[in-house]
Amino acid sequence: MTKKAKWGVTIAICLLIVGMIAYPHLKNHYLASQDAANVPSATVYSPNRQILNINAEVLKPQSLTDRIVSTGTLIPDEEVDLSFESSGKIVAIYFTEGTQVKEGDLLAKINDKPLQAQLKNWKPRSR
Repeated sequence: MTKKAKWGVTIAICLLIVGMIAYPHLKNHYLASQDAANVPSATVYSPNRQILNINAEVLKPQSLTDRIVSTGTLIPDEEVDLSFESSGKIVAIYFTEGTQVKEGDLLAKINDKPLQAQLKNWKPRSR
């Protein structure tokens, strides 16, 4: 490639980059001036007999939507720890997490066979 061809390609690339940067600004300026030219202007006479030009726009109804997006963790309002008078293996649970229970509801059943056997073998002492 000759030196002139290299300079020509370099200048063409520079002009292309400058054009890409300037295009959005020129486009916005052109559209703004075109919008201003399309809006009808009213002529108002002031007491000094000077002409004032007023630009106006026609407003169209549209719906506004406000959205709030958030992320987080839900924390229960109340938490209860369960404790039992006797130890043993839980054989049945009668509620699911998050459900409301009332006082006196049966929540869980413990394997009570060893306790039942002890109760059968227990004999009251005579006085």
